[in-house]
Amino acid sequence: MSGIAYSSGSGKLGGGKSTSSKKKKSSSSKSSSKSKSSSKSKSDAEKATEEVLDHIATLLKRVARQTEIAVDAIENAIGLANKQTATANAISKVQNEIAKNQEAKNAYMNKANSVGLSSDYINKIQNGSLNIETITDESLKEKVKDYTEFYEKALDCEDKIRDLKKQEGK
Repeated sequence: MSGIAYSSGSGKLGGGKSTSSKKKKSSSSKSSSKSKSSSKSKSDAEKATEEVLDHIATLLKRVARQTEIAVDAIENAIGLANKQTATANAISKVQNEIAKNQEAKNAYMNKANSVGLSSDYINKIQNGSLNIETITDESLKEKVKDYTEFYEKALDCEDKIRDLKKQEGK
């Protein structure tokens, strides 16, 4: 939509100094609307190029790999002393992986809570409900999607911690 203004009456804007002040107001409002639209387009462009990089997931993969290598080393160790050393190392790696998963869970929950979702939707995401809902508000849809993603990752960390504690007890 363009910023064309029409006067009431004769179709003329009037004469003299008042015209120039009206033109200045008109041009300043045009430039402010241009700056609003350009800042809006910048934020839209930023959103379009925005990408969330989950370095936590990378860290958890690397730590899990180290644990797996340490556990495999127990099987490959020859002799009691070597097996005991490999077992101690594997236990240490499992404990480290538990700690990293706990830190990751906390980080994912902090990120989920920073989304700005209402407690009603948080409760629905965490516990479910006997309701099927259609959301048309784009901002709310994005918040629900983001919160769900981070909450599910936090739950995955909890599950991994439980599995590692079982492995640690063996």
